[in-house]
Amino acid sequence: MRGLVASLAALLLGCYDVHPPVDGGFPPSVDAALPPSCSPGEACDCRATDRVPAGTHLVGVADFAPEAPQHTVILTRDAWLGRYEAPAACYARCIEEAACVEPLVRPPLGAEHFNTPAGYYRDPSAALLPIVALDRDMARTYCAWLGGRLPTNAEWDKAARGDAGRYYPWTDQQTMSLRGECSFAHLPGDSGEVYCPGALGYVVRVDSFPGGAGPYGHLNMFGNAAEWVADDYVPYGATTLTDPLDVDPGGPQVLRFEGPERRPMGSDDFALGPRRPEDQWSVRCAFDEEPRPLLLGATP
Repeated sequence: MRGLVASLAALLLGCYDVHPPVDGGFPPSVDAALPPSCSPGEACDCRATDRVPAGTHLVGVADFAPEAPQHTVILTRDAWLGRYEAPAACYARCIEEAACVEPLVRPPLGAEHFNTPAGYYRDPSAALLPIVALDRDMARTYCAWLGGRLPTNAEWDKAARGDAGRYYPWTDQQTMSLRGECSFAHLPGDSGEVYCPGALGYVVRVDSFPGGAGPYGHLNMFGNAAEWVADDYVPYGATTLTDPLDVDPGGPQVLRFEGPERRPMGSDDFALGPRRPEDQWSVRCAFDEEPRPLLLGATP
């Protein structure tokens, strides 16, 4: 019996030598198809972030009516915003720990290209797809579980567009090919046309398209899944704002998606929660200080 116990102990210690947990990192798990090891900052690090520096930046677009007028915002403190959209496997861990509830996505009906059917986040091949079908409360709960919070609209905007209010995260050129830079993907069996996966219910891995990273390193801030922020939808004004957070109880909430675009989501849109696979509503969390890594373990 002692020999058996010693053998088991040695085996367990060996596993942790190869896959050491970092700040409560997870041991190897059968529910996440991840690389043999995970390094801080990779997509399998649930707290991978890039710093969004304090300072002045432009928000809005002068010639785009819903997002006009362009105005100045001052952030008085740094924020650390998720480098990636929340990976499905990280959200699955939150469910395992009874901190998060199941996403509300349902199986697709007659759609050939959807890759987020009910329970997809338990599929090993989907570990690094973004978690979708979250309402804002679910997104807020997930960020709190990580030790963070929802980003403000101003923080998200600066991470995506930099100081000068770029039109796309990687450039200020408004007319250009998006192939290879933004989160557009070829769907299985398509004819080569470029699609926006978030618009069709087809999403790609959160670490896809590094060529489309924003000015501070954040990926997939154009296309792929839409992302909740803490603000409610209030029309922009022309005055300079400091650390803004728009609050309108009972009014539309804000999803961020394509560059400067805010999407107002009213009560009719999500009173029952996301209802269809095309409800690609996700999140990338924010932190007031640089967080310690939280690594997912690899499949044995």
